Amino acid sequence: MTISVIIPCYYEEETIPLFYAEMEKIKSQINDHFEYIFVNDGSKDRTLQVLRDLNQVDENV
Repeated sequence: MTISVIIPCYYEEETIPLFYAEMEKIKSQINDHFEYIFVNDGSKDRTLQVLRDLNQVDENV
C-alpha cells in the first residue's frame, strides 16, 4: 500500500525541511510505502528550490 501525503505550499521555504524531518520520523514507524506530493502555489521565495533539493535526496518527494 502507498500512503500519499499531499502538502500545499505557499512561501514555505523555511518550514518544508522541518515538516519533512517530522514526517520522516512518522514514516519510520510505518511499514507502507510513503510518497510526498508538495503543491507549490506560486511562491516567489525559494520554496521551489527547496523542494527540488529535497527531491535530489529523496525520490519519494
